[in-house]
Amino acid sequence: MLITRPTLMVNPQVARRNIRAMMEKFSRLKVRLRPHFKTHQSLEVGRWFKKEGVRAITVSSVEMAARFIADGWRDVLIALPMNPNEIPVINTWPDDLVLHLLVDHVAAVDRAAGLLKRPVEMWLKIDTGARRCGLVPGESKAVMDLIRRIERQPRMRLRGLLTHAGHTYAAGKPSGIRRCHRDSLAQMVAVKKWIRDAGGPELEISIGDTPACSVCNGFLGVSEVRCGNFVFYDIMQYRLGSCRLRDVAVRLICPVIGSYPQRGEVVVHGGKVHLSAENISGDDGKPFYGLVAACHADDPWPAPFPRASVRSLSQEHGVVYLGGKRAARFLPGDLLAVVPVHSCLTADLSTHMIDPRGRLVESTLPGGSDCHCVSPRN
Repeated sequence: MLITRPTLMVNPQVARRNIRAMMEKFSRLKVRLRPHFKTHQSLEVGRWFKKEGVRAITVSSVEMAARFIADGWRDVLIALPMNPNEIPVINTWPDDLVLHLLVDHVAAVDRAAGLLKRPVEMWLKIDTGARRCGLVPGESKAVMDLIRRIERQPRMRLRGLLTHAGHTYAAGKPSGIRRCHRDSLAQMVAVKKWIRDAGGPELEISIGDTPACSVCNGFLGVSEVRCGNFVFYDIMQYRLGSCRLRDVAVRLICPVIGSYPQRGEVVVHGGKVHLSAENISGDDGKPFYGLVAACHADDPWPAPFPRASVRSLSQEHGVVYLGGKRAARFLPGDLLAVVPVHSCLTADLSTHMIDPRGRLVESTLPGGSDCHCVSPRN
């Protein structure tokens, strides 16, 4: 296997184990798993989900929806507030598609209604603490006005309430994740109850973030979950306590382009355009951009080196601290594997995906980095 530029490597055995574990968990809880596909964006990885029984998916854009609809998916939720300007595009999609859209403003409903030529399932976006999009649970008049407006539209069917408790990522540890999850779910259940008590419809509840779905077990009242990062996990999830290090299923394979053992470092071809600028603080309080492992033909998936990390990034360069003796072993042309801080962004920046044996898993990722490898025919 000759890798010439930064290349995304996925371990199918680990990723499929992660899929199976989450599917089994929510099957036991009798909650529908509608995984978010923005993490992997791969048609092949999507098929791994389908083999485990997944039939409904979440995506983050109209473009991503079109990609998976073309591959045969027929129950798709776009987890981005509805943009009326994109309605003409979704009108062209197959008639047998069950399409779910998000909304938190009556103007979006009014503007979309005149353009819509197909039935859609509508979800009210509720803000339970992330402070990004959505109606705050206390905005009862705004919620009821939106419900009544949707109910008057012949091509819109109100399906439920939806939230993303993204603030679990700031919780720091499993106990904080559980606290955020309990609070978020309690808000959703309360909103559902007062809508019903006010004469409104009986609504489903859709929630989902990987930290809560990995750590928590209390999902009473939830209809579906939409976690996505769990397929690959990453160092951020590992540090939160959402997964074990051996559950992280992706690495960015980077060629060494400079060796500086006198300072205990090497430089790899792998920068912000490959890994993103996402970082977290290490035990020493300093930011780092990924853990680091070797990558050899005879052992392409070893454990990360202790006390080694990507210390800084520029556009194309990554400065990796290995320690003096270890740094001296890696020369230009050798390969190192970076275990990413945020796998969603790393995958989004990639165009290709290989497995540990160098076989192509996906050649049509929509990302922007120029990833190339020469892999054996078998």
